[in-house]
Amino acid sequence: LMGVRLVLRLLQPPETSVPRSWSGRAAAALHHAFYAAIIGQACMGLVASYFWFGIAPYHVVGSRIILAMVALHLAAAIWHTVVARDETVDRMVFPRRKRSAEDL
Repeated sequence: LMGVRLVLRLLQPPETSVPRSWSGRAAAALHHAFYAAIIGQACMGLVASYFWFGIAPYHVVGSRIILAMVALHLAAAIWHTVVARDETVDRMVFPRRKRSAEDL
């Protein structure tokens, strides 16, 4: 499923521009790390299940890293909602609508 999500992300990139602030760069890095960690976790699970069980401890470490990333992502969403009061979470929750000529 993460592979499908990655393909959809590549076909429909976000409308935002290149992040210029440190928080924008951190957010972009965290999102890229999510893709790498989740796909890597799935690969390690496959290897541990069918080929070499010695990788299982790394699979456990990977799950803890992903949980820490989820906690960081949740903290950032709360910060954007409560402190910054911007539309970042709204852009994630509500689907994008196509811009018409009247909107421009």
